[in-house]
Amino acid sequence: TGYEHTGDLGDTGEEPGREPAGLLAQESRDQASAVRAGDKAGEERLLEYAALAESFSTHPISRSLREACRVNGQEPESPGRVGTCREISGRGVVTEVDGKSVAAGNSLLMQELGIVIPPEDDHSKTETGTIVHVAADGQYMGHILIADEIKPHAADAVRELGRAGVTRTVMLTGDAEEIAAHVAGDLGIDEYHARLLPEQKVEKVEALLAENAKGAGRGSLAFVGDGINDAPVLS
Repeated sequence: TGYEHTGDLGDTGEEPGREPAGLLAQESRDQASAVRAGDKAGEERLLEYAALAESFSTHPISRSLREACRVNGQEPESPGRVGTCREISGRGVVTEVDGKSVAAGNSLLMQELGIVIPPEDDHSKTETGTIVHVAADGQYMGHILIADEIKPHAADAVRELGRAGVTRTVMLTGDAEEIAAHVAGDLGIDEYHARLLPEQKVEKVEALLAENAKGAGRGSLAFVGDGINDAPVLS
């Protein structure tokens, strides 16, 4: 049995989003596509703070934010402005930027920090894409959309698995149901499980291992993943 997830198949993150009106960041390879805050000045500060907060992360979303910041003529890597950084698996980061505590991540991160997302910025169940919510010193600033893009050779990779003898492919992802269904359908993946936190991916893999052990063939199970959100399973 083979396993893929959207972090490997596309340039997505953990939570669906909405492409709002606002400052459009020219699309990079990782597809940071739109920013929404109260006004243009706020949008520029929002993008800058998000990129600085994510400056130590290697996550695809972090790279996308930094590239979008550069495209808009801003400098996303200023060590003198960035202090301590805490990366929270499956949620985002909390980083000191210009002396402020800047949080950048999904709605779970905002909820855990007690930060209220305004109704007009809470589109986690209505659109596809990944939303990065940003707050500074406990005050909500706005959100950034990361548009989804399936990697060019992902479908070929899934077909090659079948030709190599893989009889079942399962996608485990933190993305929304809508995104997971779209990606699985486009790529011919047999089964998917969406909106999973890192620890829930571990639970799913353990369940699949147990299911596989009971089968007549007792074939092998392989997991492919990248980034901090897959570390618990890979370990």
